[in-house]
Parts: sequence; C-alpha cells; structure tokens
Amino acid sequence: MAKTFEALDIPPDALEQGGIEVLRAAIVDGAVSFALRRSFDDPATWGRLLVDLARQAARVYALESEMSEAEAFERIRAGIEAASLSPDTTFN
Repeated sequence: MAKTFEALDIPPDALEQGGIEVLRAAIVDGAVSFALRRSFDDPATWGRLLVDLARQAARVYALESEMSEAEAFERIRAGIEAASLSPDTTFN
C-alpha cells in the first residue's frame, strides 16, 4: 500500500510575493510531526505567530462545524493552557 502525504497549497500571497516557510506540521500515526526554522530574533514573535495560527484554526472550525469562532478559540486556548501546565511537558 502506497503511503501519501497530503500537503497544503502554498498561500496565494507567498506564491505571488515569495517568502520563507517557517513551520510545517503533519499528523503521522496520530502524532504531530513538525519542522521549523528559528526565523525571528525575538522568541516572543513565535507567541504572536501561534496566536494568529489559533485564530485561523478557530475560523476553520466555525466554517466547517457547528462551533462558533469564539468557542473554538476558547477550546484551543484551553488546550494550550492545559498542555503548558502539564508536568510531563519537556523542553529538549
């Protein structure tokens, strides 16, 4: 059985204007696999990027489910908070 990777399209503005990919994530056997590039001088910029990503994900949930954007964002935020407080979180 052939294994395939379902990649997303390049964002239209990046395709038109160019850019640098900073994050790629995939689900492999139920786990998240990712690659990233440091990309920013200040690590706090990653926090802003992750919030933007959470907002985009909440919009997708609102479009594709019965959940509101606000409810989806709150669930995402709660998941981030729970994971950040987890005693098994490691910083390798």
